Amino acid sequence: MYSRPIEVLPILWKRPRLKHLVPVEELLRVMESYKINALTLQNYMRKVIKGADEIFSQDLLDFYILEKEMNKGIYVLSFASKSLLKERLSVSYSDGIEFKFFSFKIKDEKFSGEMREISEAEEKALKVIQESKKLGEELGIEVKILRH
Repeated sequence: MYSRPIEVLPILWKRPRLKHLVPVEELLRVMESYKINALTLQNYMRKVIKGADEIFSQDLLDFYILEKEMNKGIYVLSFASKSLLKERLSVSYSDGIEFKFFSFKIKDEKFSGEMREISEAEEKALKVIQESKKLGEELGIEVKILRH
């Protein structure tokens, strides 16, 4: 079903790029252009987080997949990067900053893996909110979390 192999990802992750290895925008672009299977990517990311790449595992704050429409095979992949968040908070804002998850819809008719529970996703969202506020305090910037 997919014309490009998953092996393209480790090459992109190891390529030097600014302060962090993988900008979230680049990963989203790669996923879209290579039409990567959501479950395959999730399993690969778990291996990375377990210690295959220390820097990337420290940079990744959150990664999970939420099922959106069960019968249609549409999923939202959400994750947040600590490096990207720091860069966004470093910009001078007088009235705070809005932080949202980077999300990407994935269409995969053959996806058959078990989805994580919504409650687990909410716990991870809380962790990102807490980390956002902590980074804001370190930089002396007010962080406002807008729920949507």
